[in-house]
Amino acid sequence: MHTKPFFVASLIAIAALSLSACAAQTSTRATSTIDPAYQGVMFSALVVEVESGLQERDIIERRAVASLNNSGITAQPSLDILPATREYAQATRKRKIAATGMQALLVITPADKRMLEEYIPPSYYNPYRGRRAHSNVFGGYGGGYGGGGFGVGVGYGIYEPGMIYREPQADYIASIYTLPNFDRAWTSEFSVTGTNGMDYNDIAGRFADVLITRLKQDGMIP
Repeated sequence: MHTKPFFVASLIAIAALSLSACAAQTSTRATSTIDPAYQGVMFSALVVEVESGLQERDIIERRAVASLNNSGITAQPSLDILPATREYAQATRKRKIAATGMQALLVITPADKRMLEEYIPPSYYNPYRGRRAHSNVFGGYGGGYGGGGFGVGVGYGIYEPGMIYREPQADYIASIYTLPNFDRAWTSEFSVTGTNGMDYNDIAGRFADVLITRLKQDGMIP
């Protein structure tokens, strides 16, 4: 009979799928405030500008624009207005953005990035009895399950080696400026934490979606 090895293999497969599913998740902390003069004012046409390197700028601008467009809001990335191949004086930059006829400018500034690390020590899992920190089979610690010895449950356990989890975390500042006057109507700070295996580009893309959700919650966009 090969029932037990098959059962163990099935558990390993399930665990792998669970880890894969977790890889796409992020957690976010956000704080925002609205200028009193713009309480109740919504913007339905925006330019999105990211003050960063080309790759991060492209990811966030286009992801944010796509999310806005999907919500029925007119939006345009600043890369289409201010090509990255050219240098612009501040006055020229403002003039070109105002000339789009949009209602507001959404400016996003990546503030900080860090990698959070956590060491997970080795563990032993017996599908019949549960998890123990150590086992006779894999290191000589402690006794057997349910009364000593090397019972069947111990013999068919799963050993999980120690590992280091690395979670990327990135901070962003985002503000909305009215056009053509460039008055700041709304500002916010975000801290986005990914899961083991994600990189900063994954975080950037996820942040763009979180940002649009926050704008809706604060009543800045329909």
